[in-house]
Amino acid sequence: MKASIYLVMATLFWSGNFVVGQAAMGSMTPLELTFWRWALVAVPLLLLAQCVERPDWGAVLRRWPTLLLLSALGLSGYTLLLYSALAHTSALNASLITAANPAVIVVMAMFMLGDRPGPVGMLG
Repeated sequence: MKASIYLVMATLFWSGNFVVGQAAMGSMTPLELTFWRWALVAVPLLLLAQCVERPDWGAVLRRWPTLLLLSALGLSGYTLLLYSALAHTSALNASLITAANPAVIVVMAMFMLGDRPGPVGMLG
């Protein structure tokens, strides 16, 4: 039951991001929205990481250039592109495109990498 509640919450937060992002586009640029989104959650996420994962901060600091690049491209880049897209389309269209990403990834992996997903992979 607990897992189901968490899955529903994740879906609500994810979909809410599209709606709130679209509404915020009236008063902020995509860059400002991306900056404030990550600036406001940086400390809570670090505290959560410390409490749950207990990372080896020495190893993290040794790899900071790589981690900074990955976060800039993955987290900030994705968010910036999403909010930029919301300036040109509806939250519904953006969420439908995002929902199609897993299927597109599987198809592209089949064509580009020759990967053949098994029955469970196809079901997913």
